Amino acid sequence: GCKDLRAYWNIFVPISIPAAAVVFLFQFTWVWNDLLFGLLLTASPESRPIMVGLAQLQGFRAGVGTNIPGLMGGAIVASVPTVVLFILLRRYFIQGLALQTAGE
Repeated sequence: GCKDLRAYWNIFVPISIPAAAVVFLFQFTWVWNDLLFGLLLTASPESRPIMVGLAQLQGFRAGVGTNIPGLMGGAIVASVPTVVLFILLRRYFIQGLALQTAGE
């Protein structure tokens, strides 16, 4: 008994929020951890993404003279935004995964 826009807003939008949150979390994680495009598509070293900086912390020759504590500290700092997003959106993440398995 309601119009199309109201049905969309009251039924489809609330159902799609968990699925959209899961897609957002996965896409954010993949873009955040992308090394190749960040290395190739940035012109200056000052504007490179965090994963390129983390790779540069490793040095030219991995293992020989690598600052392991510094590299691990950089890896922890680089993973903080992804972990915070997963913690903030965990309810939607679990609902979105449950929605995915229920639909199969």
